[in-house]
Amino acid sequence: MSYPSATTKLLTHPLLGPLLGSHSPSTSTTQYRNLRYAHIPARFADPVLHASQWAPGAEDGVYDATKFGPSCPQHPSGFTYDLSLVGDAPELEREMERRREEEGAGEVDELECVNAVVVVPDPGDSEAVEGKGEGLPVVVWVHGGGFSVGSNSWPQYDLSNFVHTSLSLGKPIIGVSINYRLGPFGFLASTDLNLAGNYALKDQICAFRWIKANISGFGGDAENVTAMGESAGSICLSTLLHTTPSQSSPPFENLILMSGDPTLRRPRDMRWQDEFYASLIPKLSLSHLSRSERKSHLMGMSAEAIVSQIPPPQLLCHLLDSLANTFHGSQNAISSPLTSFSPISQILEAYNLPLTSSPRGVNSKGLYEGVLDLMSDLRFHLPSLALAHGLGSRARSYAFHQRNPIPGAPFHSYASHELDLAYLLQNHPSLDASPLGREMAAVFTAFAGGDGVEGGAMVVFGPDDDIRVTSEAEDDVQSRRDRMRMWEGVGWERWFGLGELLQGCP
Repeated sequence: MSYPSATTKLLTHPLLGPLLGSHSPSTSTTQYRNLRYAHIPARFADPVLHASQWAPGAEDGVYDATKFGPSCPQHPSGFTYDLSLVGDAPELEREMERRREEEGAGEVDELECVNAVVVVPDPGDSEAVEGKGEGLPVVVWVHGGGFSVGSNSWPQYDLSNFVHTSLSLGKPIIGVSINYRLGPFGFLASTDLNLAGNYALKDQICAFRWIKANISGFGGDAENVTAMGESAGSICLSTLLHTTPSQSSPPFENLILMSGDPTLRRPRDMRWQDEFYASLIPKLSLSHLSRSERKSHLMGMSAEAIVSQIPPPQLLCHLLDSLANTFHGSQNAISSPLTSFSPISQILEAYNLPLTSSPRGVNSKGLYEGVLDLMSDLRFHLPSLALAHGLGSRARSYAFHQRNPIPGAPFHSYASHELDLAYLLQNHPSLDASPLGREMAAVFTAFAGGDGVEGGAMVVFGPDDDIRVTSEAEDDVQSRRDRMRMWEGVGWERWFGLGELLQGCP
């Protein structure tokens, strides 16, 4: 991990004009920050693609792209909570504080948050890109955070080390990380308020269009864009993958989904959205107002007041409409059959969970691990396999079994949510000693460049800093005690319904 003092570097972009970026000699990368990809006219308005021939805010002909742009208003504890999922990292906390003081990180603005950071490799004396006249592959990172928190200024999401690794491997890429609207600003839909919803998805579509139009000026290939998202970011991207024929095709050529797909937080129809909005009315102190007064009051509330009155977690989701028209159990998305038997005893036995209401004699650690395994399979692994099966030969799969080595981490010694991302981006200091991050980056950047494993194969990372290519069936036997065979018999509608029930989805 490296966060050295940066210098500046000037790039004359053919469309955006001169841009002053933040150059990191130790990672051989330059970041161009706060590049607005859209204009948001007002709260709950659709974004308008930024198509200016000159970077906004330019002074003396040069746009200062050394400072981070604002994030969407969100709960202030989001950064610390996100770090805690992997394990405490005082170094990253100090780096975030430095970014707040010196580089504009931490600012929030619901209308100005639609900005990107472009990370460009600088080969210097390296021969890694010598002779490559074409543009470089582009990887666009869409952060997670439960649809409620996250930012491209958070140091754990910094793409510099990831891009630097691609350069050192001789397969350089350009990285882009985007901010988008979060919480109610990005997801609220309502008949009473006449809100169409899906603003976060619309922001992301704008971002990809902006990238397609401008990335060649940074040295990237606009026809080789790989979208990569984790958790909520992955849910968004997989939803865009299933846009209907009435919409344009997905705005990327390749897609990497990490711990998230439409089934994890599936789009809901307007009736559900109206019920969700109704649940927010008392929290926002709007109960005493008429329908029209509520809209007027909500539009006039400060973003900070809204965030403080409806803090996460909230069951935000996309609106099921012509844009987010996905997961109805369609066979192009889910491919397992429905069955008719009741498999509860079989499921409990497969996860070593006792069929008893009495706590006597129950192994608490075994019970805890059994529940973790069950929820991991129901909400992450099974949907990923089903999606891969539906996509057929176009899909590649990976499994992450590396155990969390960080003492005191909430999931110490387990392969936990977001740990794969921490290894991949190589920003967490407690993981520096492992070679796995570099090996993961090699696999991911090869995929972005058009190389990698054949369809049907599975890349397995961990559990002991190792990497291997195997089959889905073999990994199931080795790592999951052949449980997937049982779930095939259960059928997707049953395991999906059970997963939503256990997650508490209404």
